Amino acid sequence: MSGIANRRALLASGLAAAVFAASGVPVRASGVRGGALRAGLGGASLADGWDGASHDGLFMRAVGAGAVFDTLTEVAADGTLRGELAVEWEPTEGARIWEIALRDGVRFHDGGPLVAADVVETYSRRLGTDGPLSGVAEISALDRLRLRLVLTEADPDLPYRLSDPRLIVPRGGVPGPVGTGLYRVAGFEPGRSFTGRRVAEHWKDGRAGWFERVEVLALDPAEVRLAALRSGRVDAAAGLGLHAVGMLRAGGGHRVDEVDGWVQAVSDRVGLPAVLGPGPMDDARFLERWWAA
Repeated sequence: MSGIANRRALLASGLAAAVFAASGVPVRASGVRGGALRAGLGGASLADGWDGASHDGLFMRAVGAGAVFDTLTEVAADGTLRGELAVEWEPTEGARIWEIALRDGVRFHDGGPLVAADVVETYSRRLGTDGPLSGVAEISALDRLRLRLVLTEADPDLPYRLSDPRLIVPRGGVPGPVGTGLYRVAGFEPGRSFTGRRVAEHWKDGRAGWFERVEVLALDPAEVRLAALRSGRVDAAAGLGLHAVGMLRAGGGHRVDEVDGWVQAVSDRVGLPAVLGPGPMDDARFLERWWAA
């Protein structure tokens, strides 16, 4: 079974929700708009930037695909694949050729419309490299909102690969801070911090993007993240040491669990959805999925 198939089975199993339910974390189905979220994460670098190909760590994945940008598809917390910038994907020739239709009406933070050329330019920069597009030989725009991908061999899992956070789509396909995500960049210091402000109107309104302001601080080592969480400087933190589990649970006021080998903790002031992804910080989508309790 392929890695993607394994991941799909794990996500669909509902194990992540069971873990959080067993740990006493209250969950609900939908969020409430308003407030701000502050998080402390590790793994940031002074070399961090807006090229999605370099977004390997939790910090930039949360900021990139989880806030400022979108990908063509998204794996929901329950394991189902759904369209993000794409609304349809149709295979031909046994899944060697794929035609993809983009969502109409999506706009970048500078007001410009999303068109197929933005995706073509973004993906063209990845052709011939290792990664989620390693099997793509050609990409072209069919019209304003449709594109075609020709693969070197059939790949029925391509739609899942297009959800990879390294495949964020920036304005014009050129790495920069202008995306189509729920949060526009209000401040960014590589290796130190990110601040995002909620976009006034977005196609995800009513189902994601509950906080009006989000802030992610780069805090290392783990002891610094733990101290920031306990003092109230941040509302959530990931990559805490195992010793933090008993300490935080004994102190109260936080929900603590180990997710995919990571210890993470969230203040009781933060609301969580009914189902969370199995990866750290809700598959790095916590900025758009969580809300003020």
